Amino acid sequence: MAVPYDYYRIFYYVAQHKSFTKAAEALGNNQPNITRCMNNLEQDLGCKLFVRTNHGVSLTPEGQRLYSRAAVAFEQLRLGESEIRADCSLRTGSISIAASEAALHLTLLDRLGAFHRRYPGIHLRITNDSTPRAMEGLLRGQVDCAAITTPCPVRKSLQETALVSFREILICGSDFHDLAVETRSLRDLENLPFVCMSRGTSTYTFYQQLFLKHNLAFHVEMEAGTMPDVDFVAGVPDSGLDAAMGYARQSGIPYGMGFIKNKYIGRTFISPTQDMRENEVNIKLNPIRSVVEGKRVVLIDDSIVRGTTCRRTIDLLRKAGAKEIHMRVSAPPFVSECYYGTDIDDKNKLIANHHTIAEIAEIIGVDSLGYLSLSDVVKLADHTESGFCTACFGGGYPTSIPQDSNKDRFECKISEREKQESV
Repeated sequence: MAVPYDYYRIFYYVAQHKSFTKAAEALGNNQPNITRCMNNLEQDLGCKLFVRTNHGVSLTPEGQRLYSRAAVAFEQLRLGESEIRADCSLRTGSISIAASEAALHLTLLDRLGAFHRRYPGIHLRITNDSTPRAMEGLLRGQVDCAAITTPCPVRKSLQETALVSFREILICGSDFHDLAVETRSLRDLENLPFVCMSRGTSTYTFYQQLFLKHNLAFHVEMEAGTMPDVDFVAGVPDSGLDAAMGYARQSGIPYGMGFIKNKYIGRTFISPTQDMRENEVNIKLNPIRSVVEGKRVVLIDDSIVRGTTCRRTIDLLRKAGAKEIHMRVSAPPFVSECYYGTDIDDKNKLIANHHTIAEIAEIIGVDSLGYLSLSDVVKLADHTESGFCTACFGGGYPTSIPQDSNKDRFECKISEREKQESV
C-alpha cells in the first residue's frame, strides 16, 4: 500500500523541530494527530524512525537515512515555489511572443524596451511571423501571447486587447508617380503590378477581400513573405529538385541534397493501395543523416495530393534528426480531379478539399507550409503559344467532363486501354 505523502511532510517537520509538539504548532495541527501519523508511517515502513524521550525525539539510523532524502525533496519543492512566485511577480522567468511584421514595428518594439527596463529579470523571446502563423502558435501553446494585425478571427477562448490603430497607405515607385496626383478608385488600381505580403498573411487576405467586395480581381506581381531562419533547401527527388534549386537561387538559402533516391521506384502517389504507397516511400527515399541531422530544412515538392506520401517523407526526415521542416509546394493545392493524364481520380481523397493549409501542415507534420498561388503558377505559360490548364486547382475544365471514368484508367498502357475499350 502506498504511504500517504503527507506523512513525509509531517516527518520532515518533526525531524526539523525534534519534537512532535513543536511540529504540530508549525503545521497548525495537534500533537496527538502528529503522533498518530508518525506511528502509522513507522508501521507502513516496518521500522522505527524516532527515539522518543521526555526531552523530545531524535532520529534512528533509518530515520536519518529517510530524512536525508526527504530534506532534498522538500528543498526542491521550496525552490519550485519560490521560482513560481518570482515568475508571477515578474522578477524572473521568460515570455515568448509571436508578432506580425506590422505589429512588431508599429508598437511592440517600443513597448518591449520599456518592459525590459522595468522587468530586467524577464527573458523575452520574439518570433516574427505572419498573423495566421502567430495565431496558430498561440493556439498550440508554443508562445505565451501574440501581437498581430487585424482584421483576423480570434477564438472565444483567447483574450483580445487592442493596442493601436493605423491606416495602410499604398506606396508607388517613380514609374507610377502620376497616380498620386488625384484620388483613385480601386478599379484604377486593378491591373497595376502590386507587391504585397505573401498569400496566407492577414495583409494579403485584407486586400484580396477588399477587391472582391467591389467585384475586382487582386493581382499580385510579387509576394514578399517571412521565412523562418533555415539552414538549407532540399527537394523531394525527383519531383521537387528543379523547384528546390530555383527556390534556393532566388532566396539565397544554400541548396543541399537531403535524400538519396532509389531510381527503380516510380511515382508513389499513383500506386493503387495505401499500403503500397507507404512501403514504396520507405524503399524509394533514404535521408542523408549527416546532412539533415540538427538542421532546419526548407523541403520543396511539386504537389501534395492525398498527404500520405508526403507525411511519410516528413517522418523520414524527422527520424534522420531534422530540427525543423518548412515545406513549400511549387503548385497550388489540388482540389479537383484530373481527366488529362494525372492520376487524381476522386476529389474527396484530396487533402486540400477537407483541410486548411494550417491543418494540412499539422497533419503531415511540418513546422510551416506554403503553396505557389494560382495567379503565379499560370505565369509559367507566359510568353508561350500554349495555355495553362488549372482544372485540378479549381480553375475550371477546358473541355466537357467525362461522365464515365474509373480508378485504373492510368494503371495500364495506352495501347492496352484502347484494346479494353474496343472490346
